[in-house]
Amino acid sequence: MKNVSKLLILLSIFLYSCSTSGVKLIPVKNDKEYQYIDTDGKIIINAQFSEASLFYEGLALVKSTPPASKWGYIDEEGKYVIQPKYKMATVFSEGIAWVVEENGAPVAINKEGKTLFTLQNADEVNNFHDGMAAFSIADSTGSKWGFVDKEGKIIIAPQFAAVMHFSEGLCAVANRKNKWGFINPKGELSINYQFDIAGIFENEKAAVGLNNKVGIIDADGKYKINPQFGRIYIDDEIFLVEQNGKWGWCDNEGKLIINPQFEIAFPFGNNDITPVKSGDNFGYVDKEGKMTINPQFSFAFPFNGDNAIVSNGSQVGIIDEEGKYLVNPQFENVSKDVMHYFSNKISAFQTAETDYFDVSVIANYISKEITSDSFWGITFSMPLNKIMEKFKISASDWNSYSSSFKIMDDISISKDAEGDLSLIGKPLRYISDGWYGVRSVIDDEYLPQHYLFRINLKGNGVGKEQNLISAISKSIKGYTEQVKENESIILENKNHIIRINENGGVEIHIIPKLVPPQNKSETSNTLQETE
Repeated sequence: MKNVSKLLILLSIFLYSCSTSGVKLIPVKNDKEYQYIDTDGKIIINAQFSEASLFYEGLALVKSTPPASKWGYIDEEGKYVIQPKYKMATVFSEGIAWVVEENGAPVAINKEGKTLFTLQNADEVNNFHDGMAAFSIADSTGSKWGFVDKEGKIIIAPQFAAVMHFSEGLCAVANRKNKWGFINPKGELSINYQFDIAGIFENEKAAVGLNNKVGIIDADGKYKINPQFGRIYIDDEIFLVEQNGKWGWCDNEGKLIINPQFEIAFPFGNNDITPVKSGDNFGYVDKEGKMTINPQFSFAFPFNGDNAIVSNGSQVGIIDEEGKYLVNPQFENVSKDVMHYFSNKISAFQTAETDYFDVSVIANYISKEITSDSFWGITFSMPLNKIMEKFKISASDWNSYSSSFKIMDDISISKDAEGDLSLIGKPLRYISDGWYGVRSVIDDEYLPQHYLFRINLKGNGVGKEQNLISAISKSIKGYTEQVKENESIILENKNHIIRINENGGVEIHIIPKLVPPQNKSETSNTLQETE
């Protein structure tokens, strides 16, 4: 339970104050694996998972142990309902979860594991709330967020810089100027962009921030509590607030009812007492600010019914409402989902990112640039002066000590790939300096004999070089595959040889079958290839 305080401070600015009394099985860690215990400390599901969530809608998201390390779903008896086969997944919400397989796009599934629909172009997806799920796509301007319904129909087109989720018919969204407002389910702006940050509506109230202070607005966008606190959390009919680095509570008019005095505090929610940090330890206070369980724990969670999880520093146990141990500290830790849920009242596994690497975009780009006769508009009979003119290169750009020179750089091919085109060789001619030596000059009529196009992968492309090599080799027209050399593919036609290989990225070497004669005799003009 190390660094718990730091973790809480870094959590979401706006908490949700829903009840936490429904947690029956708790994922706890002993040694390297997670198991599930009940609130009496009895082991219900044996240790066997490398990560585990709480149960949502009757199912828990779990990750198998290495070497497979895949995500699946179990029931409350520990039996797999959906087998562990996913690289990434969310918990269930409103009967739907998002799953992502290796090199796959986000897929919405039901509780039987049946595919409902796929968001092929989505970069990131969030769980469903009020029948809608937020998703993002990426373009040249960055990420844009929109919303999809349970049938996979896009009901609000991607257009927002950031979003929360729908609650009580409203959703906080940010524009490109990083100002927040609220939209209705039709995507119409209900509360104008004006806030620096905004939360989720609960009981017709939402927390908003402006000029580094936060307050509370109603569903019409009118302030109920003017921005005056460092942070504020809706806590049923009262509010947990931070002022000058200390936590306390105020009423619905912003008047303090428990003076800010605690290092850390949780909302009461449906509980009569809540954990606070006073000095170096955690205890529990009531709604009058009276300490009912003295500070004695290194960390304490809110009550879950009539019991609460606490830590003595190195191990985790469970106490009753008098602070007495029901389950002595004996477990190494709780899962990060327990921490997140009791802190944010929402699962840590609400979001999934695509693993889809669209090789077709890159392969199509290559197939347009490499033909049976030319590549990027170049032929091997094109002299250097024409190449320099085409790519706007001057003689001063050349490095006489290098055998590789980029004539095209930082070419954006897709969101996961960039490329550059290099001429391999030394296009130099050596002439007398008029005294006792020679000097090098660029040979305008030099005919390059080797070009290299390098594709640098990022994002979802990392580690998928062989997938791309295969796609590129099939996309280039007018060539036949001759030989596979280790991980390389060799293509050939009557004019060119193309070698495609992996080397910290994907390299496409283009070499003429017949070396064209040079037009000038040089003292030294030997082509030096880089393999």
